[in-house]
Amino acid sequence: MALKAIDNFLQIETVAIGVMDEPTQKIELKYVAGTLKQRLAGQKLPMENSISGDVFRSGKPYLTNDLENERNFYTKDLLDTFNAAAWVPMVVDGTVTGVIIASGVRPIDPAEFHALLPIADMAASAIHRASLAEQMQQRLQHLTALRAINVSISASFDLRVTLNVLVNQIHSQLGADAVCVLLMEPKTRLLRYAAGNGFRSRAVEQLTSWLGEGQAGRIALERRNQYIFDPNGLQTYFSQRNWLVGEDFIAYHAVPMIVKGEVKGVLETFHRAPGAIQNDYMDLLEALAMETAIAIDKAELLEALQRSNQELTIAYDKTIEGWARALELRDQDTEFHTQRVAEWTTRLAQAYGIVGAQLMQIRRGSLMHDLGKIAVPDAILNKKGPLTEEEWKIMRQHPQHAYDMLSQIEFLRPTLDIPYCHHEHWDGSGYPRGLAGEEIPIAARLFSVIDVWDALRNRRPYRDAWPEEKVIAYLQEQAGKQLDPAIVQIFLDIRPLILRNQSG
Repeated sequence: MALKAIDNFLQIETVAIGVMDEPTQKIELKYVAGTLKQRLAGQKLPMENSISGDVFRSGKPYLTNDLENERNFYTKDLLDTFNAAAWVPMVVDGTVTGVIIASGVRPIDPAEFHALLPIADMAASAIHRASLAEQMQQRLQHLTALRAINVSISASFDLRVTLNVLVNQIHSQLGADAVCVLLMEPKTRLLRYAAGNGFRSRAVEQLTSWLGEGQAGRIALERRNQYIFDPNGLQTYFSQRNWLVGEDFIAYHAVPMIVKGEVKGVLETFHRAPGAIQNDYMDLLEALAMETAIAIDKAELLEALQRSNQELTIAYDKTIEGWARALELRDQDTEFHTQRVAEWTTRLAQAYGIVGAQLMQIRRGSLMHDLGKIAVPDAILNKKGPLTEEEWKIMRQHPQHAYDMLSQIEFLRPTLDIPYCHHEHWDGSGYPRGLAGEEIPIAARLFSVIDVWDALRNRRPYRDAWPEEKVIAYLQEQAGKQLDPAIVQIFLDIRPLILRNQSG
């Protein structure tokens, strides 16, 4: 609108508004109207040895009707036969924010020249308001990006999700043409590509940098920000430059990602046009880098915690297996019984539809099913003949012994169903509590079928092993008495698969 007002007032060939281009520190002809619009738009005028620069620095307007003899007229070759030009500073709150340049063939009258001053003031005010509105919009985009990343950090422990949110927000909301995150490998001190967006090829994904080498490596080592602008391209600034071919980047911003005094990586952004670079861009990148470093640290802590939990779980399982092995060493005739019933009960539980943590508890419970026998004297445990009533009374206490031992260990409480209840019978005739039917925990009902099957198929001190047909007949006979009939049927259906795996 300011250009149109000046054009209508002077009836002149070309009007332009020049503003400071921060990366180049030159005056860019941002808005141009008139016959030379195509030739002048985007031109950058130097601050030194140019009338535009003199007016911008001094804040004093300048008029000439003899362009041919103006020594500091920088764009003489672009104005053809024009011989008159006026430069008027655009001032807001005492600060020059731009320069209006009007040029043409006919001479500009001094009265017309002075009349440009209030028009320039109005134009400066209008552009300033538009700039403030643009800055507010940019800050809103910045806050949106920060908010999205904060939400990602709070809601997800998956570092890949957080990094993808980061690069997508910077690319879409903040005007970066491409974004790259390089993460530091703690043991090797190698920076490796972790996430990116906006690149024309996937060559960037192969990037690595040793600490102290290359742009990213020096940024990480020196813990400093880096900004490069070169309209001729960035290739000469990077030791690894082949991946930059065809990208057409002219600007580079990078900040280290630091948390608790430790460098976690480097956040890099690239631009193909200087107009996309914002004044507070580096401050924003620092904020995003800090948020991302926090997310990385959190993910690493979670990974370490998970690894510790896994190691602790493995230690528990090894301890349980050790207990089971120690019991079998007391009773050579039942060697490998515990391992077999643990494996086959797990398979039966899967066929029944049990998954996840409950399946693991069933396996652990199977391994410890006879843990209570540790309190049974060897004379009873390894007796060759039938047990007396008094000896059976002692033997039947082993489920209670198991309960008394395992219930004191919180981690093992979920495994109690099998050691405590695997001698309960479907018809209520079992021990130690006389549970019946579905009162018996499902884990114990599953285990009981496998325990009976494996026990009868293998020799014991008091009897020989039964043939498979006799064992199957016995299971069918005990369905609805000692054993859950539905589980017996499921077992008979999957038994061929179990035996095939056993033979393999």
